[in-house]
Amino acid sequence: MYLERTWPLNNAKYKCILPAYLHNIDLSKLSPLPTLKTTDIDQHFNIRDFTARYLAGGVCLKEGRTVSRRRLALCSLNLTSEDYLATMVHQQTRQYIDAVTRFNQNDISLSLLCQLQAQLNSNDKQKGQIRTVQNWLGGPSPDKAHFVPPPAEYLPPMLEDWLNFICTHQPPGLEHIIAASNQLILLHPFADGNGRLHRALTDSLLSAQTQHPASYISPFLYRLGHCHSGYHKTPTAILHGDWTQVLAFWSDAINWSNETSAWLLSSIQQLQKALLQSLALRATTPAITSILLLLINQPILTTRHTANLTQLSEAEVQFALDTLVEFGTLQRYQLRQPINSIIYECKWVFDAYLAMDERLFNGTALQ
Repeated sequence: MYLERTWPLNNAKYKCILPAYLHNIDLSKLSPLPTLKTTDIDQHFNIRDFTARYLAGGVCLKEGRTVSRRRLALCSLNLTSEDYLATMVHQQTRQYIDAVTRFNQNDISLSLLCQLQAQLNSNDKQKGQIRTVQNWLGGPSPDKAHFVPPPAEYLPPMLEDWLNFICTHQPPGLEHIIAASNQLILLHPFADGNGRLHRALTDSLLSAQTQHPASYISPFLYRLGHCHSGYHKTPTAILHGDWTQVLAFWSDAINWSNETSAWLLSSIQQLQKALLQSLALRATTPAITSILLLLINQPILTTRHTANLTQLSEAEVQFALDTLVEFGTLQRYQLRQPINSIIYECKWVFDAYLAMDERLFNGTALQ
């Protein structure tokens, strides 16, 4: 359903989307969706965290796409105080991961929705507040836009219906998650940041359904390598009661998610095997074993940081790091800033990361 309105600045007519209330939608006759499949990760690698930078919105999806995994690894060790862009990408990615976690750990409420929108949009002047004015996507005014959400006065009852729908279906099935996900993006209840909030909520609900959330890969990432094929058509399809098109997109996205998750896990297994083989039958110590496990997630190390993570002494860690440099597993570098900082870097891990990113995204970006 659409509402026709007049934009006062130019007296032009425009149409607002007015979706049906969720409690009026019968999902019982929909075709079944594929099951999200995840695998236990014994390689200490978190796929959900690895891919979060492409879901976090804001600078991550604009100029932040140019930030390398190496720069982000240095950020995680607080070694790039002057790299503003990498710092912003790192911070926004951590905020997104935290938002998914908080959605998982708390009952969904309007208050939580506002808190996490503010967290994900810290520079938004209206952060944490349900909008009170008309918004739109694309174009300088709503009559030129490609998508105009409901007027602000329609939001309170529709958000209440949305929350009741989620609370009623616990635990939610895939079809309930997709219905709630699409409804939230149709309502666009905040002035800014609706996309990243919508993704964080949906990812929390979907990953909570899996046995191994760490190996979950968001179906939203399917859009990246497929030029958003089918996704942008789903909101209008829902307005016309055509759930077939919606489910077709999500079926493709979930199947892609399952296949890609399996491929990434296989890549990590191969990487771990290569790291072990780099020792070439040499005797290992507990410290070396611990460091090899750390490298999968943290391909740049320092002596002190590694000692803190492993609870080993700095002397044990230093001996292990020097040994891995001798074996060719690590490379030792001295940074200019902070002055005289020594890092130990594993090129093999960064090469594996690059192959994963290329497989996932093919250089395209999520809008």
